[in-house]
Amino acid sequence: MKIIYNIDIPVNYIPITGIEDIETVDFEYAEFINSTVKMIAHAEQINDEINIYITPTIISNNNQLSKVDGATNIVNINSENLGNTCLIGEGAGRYPTAQSVISDVISIINDTVSNPFNINKFDNQKKFNTNYSSSFYIRFTVKESIGIIYEISKICSNNLISIDSVLQLPHEKENINLVRFVIITENTKRSKIIDMIEEVNKLSFNLKKPIFFPIME
Repeated sequence: MKIIYNIDIPVNYIPITGIEDIETVDFEYAEFINSTVKMIAHAEQINDEINIYITPTIISNNNQLSKVDGATNIVNINSENLGNTCLIGEGAGRYPTAQSVISDVISIINDTVSNPFNINKFDNQKKFNTNYSSSFYIRFTVKESIGIIYEISKICSNNLISIDSVLQLPHEKENINLVRFVIITENTKRSKIIDMIEEVNKLSFNLKKPIFFPIME
């Protein structure tokens, strides 16, 4: 953010979702729609605002980001003049980490530590938006009951959320006491998804707070 947009954003303001709620079934549903799940830190300037978030994301298998595994990291930069540029390399593991630590220790010993950013030049007046728009993957965990899709669809409609599709893997139909299914939405605001989930979470048939991830083609 500091290098690309010349802006310093407090970490506690960035919407961050960890990996603790991801289950095997999420990868199964992702595979069902020719995708996978990757942890993504995203920043995008649209007009005068910068959209920013860090979250697990449903990534299409046609996207190069889906091919990066293990300790390898990728930085994907898309700009008007350069087009799409990818920087790929080891981001973790004993050797990359040791390299970074030893390099820092040597810099401290030699008194050659420098600040790569000029704080005085940061423009903290730029607008940044945490209520980003996306199509979303939402996984529900419910007790089998009549009218579940109707009730959830009604809540989505009240929150101005359009449903693209409803997915349920065959083996998810076998246990009536705990049923999981997924809704894929059309493009909408993150805040609308959060409001919808809060309403669904209060319904009698709901067993677990629904989780949601943005979808990246």
